[in-house]
Amino acid sequence: MAAQPQDRGRGRKKQDLPDLSFLDDGFYNEQGIRPELLDEEAHNLAKNYFGPRGRKFNQVSSSQMRRFFGDVRKLEEMMRDDEINLDSTEAEDLKQYPAMIKLLKSKLAYAAGRKDVKLSRAFASTMSTAVDKVETPRDFKAFILFFESIMGYFYGEGGERIR
Repeated sequence: MAAQPQDRGRGRKKQDLPDLSFLDDGFYNEQGIRPELLDEEAHNLAKNYFGPRGRKFNQVSSSQMRRFFGDVRKLEEMMRDDEINLDSTEAEDLKQYPAMIKLLKSKLAYAAGRKDVKLSRAFASTMSTAVDKVETPRDFKAFILFFESIMGYFYGEGGERIR
């Protein structure tokens, strides 16, 4: 019997990371936000994070997903309080927020690395890749919509049962 691949010696199974090449072109096309990001791409990712069709070790608990989404919404609220126009396409309009946006990646890595937390490296990889695409307030707004779409499909697939 073949041994299960290990994840950096931590005793976890190696996770299949999703193909995120669809994010290579960013969030927008000439018409606006790319519709497929909020539709089929988000739906495919949500199915991956829900257990029965995906692998169990790719699962994300609903509480962990909500916790991270809460961090994102808190950052959005801070930006709105600072009167940042989330439709701006100018990177300098993010002011002091680029570092805080990148901090989201460390929060994901921390949660994904804990054994007592059900937040898969696949989910952390997806969100980290998407965070890397945020260069302007408009990108941040698109990131929120993309994440919100993943969450909607996740709950639609029955993700609330994953605790």
